[in-house]
Amino acid sequence: IKFASSSEVYRLEGTRLRHTQRNTTYWDGPKGVYLVVDATDMKAAFQEFLRITREAEDEQRAYDDELATVTREEACKIFNRSYSTLLRWEKDGYLVPVKIGKTPLYKMSDIKDVLNHKFGNS
Repeated sequence: IKFASSSEVYRLEGTRLRHTQRNTTYWDGPKGVYLVVDATDMKAAFQEFLRITREAEDEQRAYDDELATVTREEACKIFNRSYSTLLRWEKDGYLVPVKIGKTPLYKMSDIKDVLNHKFGNS
């Protein structure tokens, strides 16, 4: 056991020990290395971690949305329009599917664009 009276930091061999005094947290690390972090620094580090995590999640969500596709039947349901309407939109270049083999699939990002344009949300 190691004791530093001025800072009240304790160390127990073979384990990690945490001690907090006056908004400062002490963590015992390997081979007697100490990490001293005050509450303000810990809060700032945690907020930065959350910001980075949220940005990564937003990027992943945008990437997933870009890759997401629906069948022609699902697109008909989303727009509440008939099969022939989607064929006309394709012919007019309004909503053009991508083809995987012979299967036409509509990208969700394109569907969202048409919905935003159609309902004036752009």
